[in-house]
Amino acid sequence: MPAAQEQSAHFVFFLLFIFSALALWLTIKVMIFVWVYRDARARGDNPFLWMLLVLFFHLLGFLIYLGCRRGGVLIRCETCGGLKLEYLAVCPHCGHAGDVELVGGGREYWYLASPR
Repeated sequence: MPAAQEQSAHFVFFLLFIFSALALWLTIKVMIFVWVYRDARARGDNPFLWMLLVLFFHLLGFLIYLGCRRGGVLIRCETCGGLKLEYLAVCPHCGHAGDVELVGGGREYWYLASPR
């Protein structure tokens, strides 16, 4: 195989590796953004501020969010079905203030961290 063809083959494989790594990084970043948004909203926090923290500080911002988020049991709102913290008086999704039902009919709890 001529040297020019061998170099071009290596260059193509290098470009495929770089493209794959960037695609994987972007996919993970989007998944973290979506998870932080949903989790912060369910816990009654401002999801956009937490997403900005993750955007600028990447993994460190995500770890800060995990350490600072509100802990407790997540339950379903009887009106919209969205998850909210058990001790929140109003659902952050629909604004309903009423009785709630534990996820899984009272048998399954979502313990993610201890309450503050």
